This record gives sequence, structure tokens and C-alpha cells, in this order.
Amino acid sequence: MYEKYRCNSSIGRNDKKNLIREYTLVKQNLFYMNYFFITIKNTKIMKMQLKLSLFLLGVSFISLVGCKKPEHDKSITIVVTHTTFVKPIVLSGTFTATGELNISGSSLMDVTVAGDSAHCTQTMTTKEGSFTMHQDCSSMSGTWYITSGTGRYTHLQGKGTLTMMKAPDVNLPTGVLGIDTMTGEVW
Repeated sequence: MYEKYRCNSSIGRNDKKNLIREYTLVKQNLFYMNYFFITIKNTKIMKMQLKLSLFLLGVSFISLVGCKKPEHDKSITIVVTHTTFVKPIVLSGTFTATGELNISGSSLMDVTVAGDSAHCTQTMTTKEGSFTMHQDCSSMSGTWYITSGTGRYTHLQGKGTLTMMKAPDVNLPTGVLGIDTMTGEVW
């Protein structure tokens, strides 16, 4: 009986080689499939770890550096001296700014009178560019704010108050039509 079993279930030499080869291929395929799934799993984990690390780095950078710019004095004083009428109600002259901006240059102011109020558009020009401000005045005082700029002053903003001295004020120097003193802040 042993012989019969052995004869009926005998595997030829080629069959053994084929089975071993198939077994080896299946084993290799399982290894590669396992490696592939582990690699994908590890890649996903690594990506999550990278995202988490970058997020924590960003949060720590923001908390250490902060979101605000350092505070410093933004105050400014601008003194405009009007010396010439270009045409009726348009004055030209010079200006000097101190504080946040330390600049000087030429000034041109266009005045629109409405009752006892004046609405002025004043443009200050320097070598680096110009900026324009709107002024609302009444009784020799008023407010101002910057409306636009060019060159270095393209993004300049500011606002404040102003006082005026106009002819025939006895405190005005000879040849001066008026002096506007503006104080406020720029940023």
C-alpha cells in the first residue's frame, strides 16, 4: 500500500521544480506586496508627521516673533510756507516735515471755498516722490489726511490736525502769504 500511495502521488522532477519555482514566486510576490503596503503606510505617516512638524514650526514662529510690528513714534509735524499765488486760490511754496518723515520739498495747494469753510488739496513733492492730502478748514484750523502718494510715498497714510496763519497776520514774515502747521501721525 505504501508503494501504491507513493506511485500514485509521486511528483516528477520537473513538477517539483515548477512547484518550488511557483512557491518562490508566490513568496516573492507576497513580500513585494507587503513591502508596497508598508511603504504606502509609512509614506502616509511620514507625510502626516511632516505636516504636523511644519504646522508646529509655524505656530512657534508666530508666537515667538509676534504679528505686530514694533511700536515706534509715528508722529509728524509738517510746516508749509505759502509764498506765491499760482492762480486765484492756488498757492505754491515749500514744506518741511519732521518726526517720522524728515523731508522737505515743494508744495502746491488748491483751495475750494464753501461758505466759511475751505476744502484744500495739497500736494507735497520731494526727489523721492510726492503725496497728496485733503484738508478741511474753518476759522484758521482744521483736519488733514493723506489721500495718495507716488514713488517712496505710494503706500503712505496719515491724518491729523492743522492750524493756519494767513496774511495780513502780523506774525508772518515779509513775502509770506501763509503758514500751515500740521501735526498728526503717518504710517
